[in-house]
Amino acid sequence: MFAALAPGGDFKRYLRGRLPRTVLVLTIVIPLLYGALALSAVWDPKDVTQNVSVAVVNLDEGATMMGKKLDAGSQVTQALIDSHQLDMHVVSDEEAREGVISGKYYFSITIPEGFSKALASPVSGNAHQAKMVFAYNAANNYLMTMVGQAAAQQIVTTVSTTIGTQTFDVALQEVSQLEPKVKEAAAGINELNDGMQQAHQGAGQLAGALNQVNDAVTRLTTPLEDALAKAPTVSPDKLGAAANQLSTDAATLSKALDAPVQAQSQAAQILGATIAQLRASGDPVQSRLADSLEQARGLLGVPQGDSSSTKTTLARVRDNSALIAGQLGDPHSQVRSVMTMLTDGGLPGDIDKVQSATDQLATGATQLDDGMGQLADGTEKLAGTVDQAVKLLPSWDKEQMEAIAKSLADPVTMKSDTMHGDITLGQSLVAPLFALALFMGAILAWMLFSALQKRPVTFGVSAFRSVLASCAPVFWVGAAQALLLYLVVIAIGLRPQYWVGTFLFMLLMVVMFQSIVQMIYAVVGAGVGRVVSLGLLAILFVLAGGLLPLRLLGQDIEVLHILDPMTYPVIGLQQLTMGGVDHRLWISIGVIVGVTIVCWAISSWMARRNRHFTIFRLYPPVRV
Repeated sequence: MFAALAPGGDFKRYLRGRLPRTVLVLTIVIPLLYGALALSAVWDPKDVTQNVSVAVVNLDEGATMMGKKLDAGSQVTQALIDSHQLDMHVVSDEEAREGVISGKYYFSITIPEGFSKALASPVSGNAHQAKMVFAYNAANNYLMTMVGQAAAQQIVTTVSTTIGTQTFDVALQEVSQLEPKVKEAAAGINELNDGMQQAHQGAGQLAGALNQVNDAVTRLTTPLEDALAKAPTVSPDKLGAAANQLSTDAATLSKALDAPVQAQSQAAQILGATIAQLRASGDPVQSRLADSLEQARGLLGVPQGDSSSTKTTLARVRDNSALIAGQLGDPHSQVRSVMTMLTDGGLPGDIDKVQSATDQLATGATQLDDGMGQLADGTEKLAGTVDQAVKLLPSWDKEQMEAIAKSLADPVTMKSDTMHGDITLGQSLVAPLFALALFMGAILAWMLFSALQKRPVTFGVSAFRSVLASCAPVFWVGAAQALLLYLVVIAIGLRPQYWVGTFLFMLLMVVMFQSIVQMIYAVVGAGVGRVVSLGLLAILFVLAGGLLPLRLLGQDIEVLHILDPMTYPVIGLQQLTMGGVDHRLWISIGVIVGVTIVCWAISSWMARRNRHFTIFRLYPPVRV
């Protein structure tokens, strides 16, 4: 490799003079434009998005949900500003529209009127979704439109989770306030059940009592009905007339018996005086006569004393007969009314009605008892169900309600298990952009030096040594390019897993890329080789798969990806910078070494051929 400094070499030509040295320095620095500059711009997108200007328009007027004020528009606006993920500007609707058109804002976020009402609509009976309007202008910057669309999805998801959590929290608080009322209602139902059970018992007792009354009425009325059916029918008027006749006859008899009774009384008195005188004489004959007269006196039926008792009896008979005649003869007297009821046929009908009424009352009481039993069973089941429901009724504290509200608003959360999850976008692009920069550096380096130096070839040096001698100055330029690029990107933020191994692998990449460009120059010449190298670089870079997933382009591209020599430097550099070294690193090193040897072999064959001058070498078809 020290052949680069040999006398007469190409390298010394760029060490003399300001312009050659400037050209050499530029050749070393230019690869930074393809690697370091691009990486610094996209190293951490989070830092870049803070400079993305976005207009925020809040047209929401708020709403009331379950008695509480809901101002979702202001909450969302403030949350967007506090996130600091984008450069948010709260403006009017007109300013936002003009800003998106002019490019002042990359996109706008509008919270329309009725936003809070839509969020509160599930409890109003007219449920509908709330909307957020995102406006883009792809003509200004399509990439920012894609960024805005991706941000819109995240914003809507975050807003839905946040507002949904608040909405469910309010609803759960209302539900928790219903808990004591439900328990109070359950207590009332239990009291109702207790009262219903007591009512059922009372209905049973009432039915039993009414059945007993019905039986008693039946026992009372049945003999009476039988007696009324068997007794002869006598008119109350006839009974009244008979009673009056009895009263008249009693009065007449009393008058007729008054004189005999008086005479009898006098005779009894005379016999009494006579008996007394005979007994007073003391004569036994007279005494026996007095005893005989006493017997005769007894036959008169007059008690000893006066006849007032007999008169009293006759007067009482007369008065009672008159009373009976008055009661039976008066149509309005109580006795006559009772006799009328007994003789006119209305009493049996009334007795039947009483029996029918008591039967109906007993039947109704039985039905009432059955209905009360069913109702009591129903209230008992209801009370049991309500008690079970009260036991199942959750009792949440504030933290539990917040957790439940969050779970309902955002039931599914994403858990990402990303290998090398701390890698930024810039770190993921290091491998492909390093490959691009070093390949471009190889093209630039071979623009300064000859692919095959004429002196070694002319003086009979072996073809392979001639190739190596031509590569020597270019390698040092490439090594300087790799070192500068590596140090600058480290300054930007690269922290490779294998520091030394990464740089040594970069030197291996430099050798392979330089050997490919050298081979192209040696085969087609420097002029055409530059064009071919640039075209090949574009093709190899796309097929390497560092930027674009190749499966999106089809399975045929995957085959070309395997045949692409730039694929393996990208794979190896990814493992050395981000970790996860496996067998692919050693395959990459083997492919790089193999491609380099093949290219050197082709270049050596071209160097051997160049020992013989031809008309085409003296007058090439294309001159540069």
